[in-house]
Amino acid sequence: MALAPALRAASTDPQAVLRGVNTTRSTRGRSLLLAIQVALCTVLLVSAGLLITTLGNFRALDPGFAKDRVVTFAIVPDLAGETAGQLRDGLEQVLTEVRALPGVRHAAYSSRPLMRGTGIKVTVAPEGQSPAQDGFMNTSVHVVSDGYFDTLGLRLVSGRVYTEPEYESVPASGRPRPIMVNQALSRRFFFGSSPIGKRLGLTGRAPAKADFEIIGVVSDAKYRSLREPVPATLYQPLVLGKYTPGVLHVRAEVAPAAVISDIRRVFHRINPRLPLTEVTTLDDDVEASLWSEKALAVLAGAFGIFAMLIVAAGLFALVSFLVSQRTKEIGIRIAVGARSAQILALISNQTCKPAAVGILMGIALSIPAARAMQSLLFEVSPTAALPLVAAVLSILATMAAASLIPTLRAVRTEPAVALRQDD
Repeated sequence: MALAPALRAASTDPQAVLRGVNTTRSTRGRSLLLAIQVALCTVLLVSAGLLITTLGNFRALDPGFAKDRVVTFAIVPDLAGETAGQLRDGLEQVLTEVRALPGVRHAAYSSRPLMRGTGIKVTVAPEGQSPAQDGFMNTSVHVVSDGYFDTLGLRLVSGRVYTEPEYESVPASGRPRPIMVNQALSRRFFFGSSPIGKRLGLTGRAPAKADFEIIGVVSDAKYRSLREPVPATLYQPLVLGKYTPGVLHVRAEVAPAAVISDIRRVFHRINPRLPLTEVTTLDDDVEASLWSEKALAVLAGAFGIFAMLIVAAGLFALVSFLVSQRTKEIGIRIAVGARSAQILALISNQTCKPAAVGILMGIALSIPAARAMQSLLFEVSPTAALPLVAAVLSILATMAAASLIPTLRAVRTEPAVALRQDD
């Protein structure tokens, strides 16, 4: 019984056996490498999709203020070498003349620009109360001139805005100063009840005194960045002569570029020593505040594209290798009547399996990877389906394109040429 197998083994060509072993091992190694490449590519593409979706969500977010056609002029009063009192008349005249310019709808000063990642924070509490354990530096302060809320498109929700005298002088000490707040502060301290007439105080750990009396509530708006939740905010009146503004905001009725040169001329004529160090639009400020989100999205997208190129190169090499190793077999199959679809299935059978394994591995790995980067995401779930589907479709399209040329070469194999090929 053992004689026939032994005789068959003794007549086997050792070189042919060795070539078969090497071919099998090489094919398995290439297939494993392709599966790993596809898995890593899937993870990178899903991550890029989540970060790009995050950037899109930020761009679609309503910041609470109307950012279109608003120009901001940064003012540095210290460079003029004058005190706040000396600058007062000139700044008042600038505001009056800017408002009268053709194409200007509203104009107002504020203490600092929006969306720059900076701001003033204080600790406040309702009169007679102490701040909560997590209430240190719980409120932002923004000092604004008359017309600021109209310029930025903030709505008066309840109460009233400051009167002209309240913008012209600071009340005597010993009685609460009128203050305007946003809805976030009202919710934080008064839990839905009307805050009008309620009193707040600056405090540390002791119960707050009655430093402020709320006269009005305006709609919520972002302050330092789009990612930050709307902070509880106090809007103090900017009294020229006591405070020096840091920014002039101008809402134009036309394209912002059309009014910039006129406003520059107004500043230069009234006080040439008061420089405008930076002129931007509020649209640009909002976009610039997303620099980290844009950088992450671009970087992740670049890595994803690079990974797809690697997958394409790996698949092209694998299909080309398979075609070269099975050229004679393909020629015989075509000679006996095999159709193009059958040849395509023969090649695809050995490439689809590692690709499918790689995609499944990538999906499994992308979920924990997305959860690890959850702090970078905004209004998108780490398990969102759209980035995952987009990643898989991108990989499939890449694979189809990469395997096209060697597959066509296999389908167009001439049987006579293939049969003459050396083993």
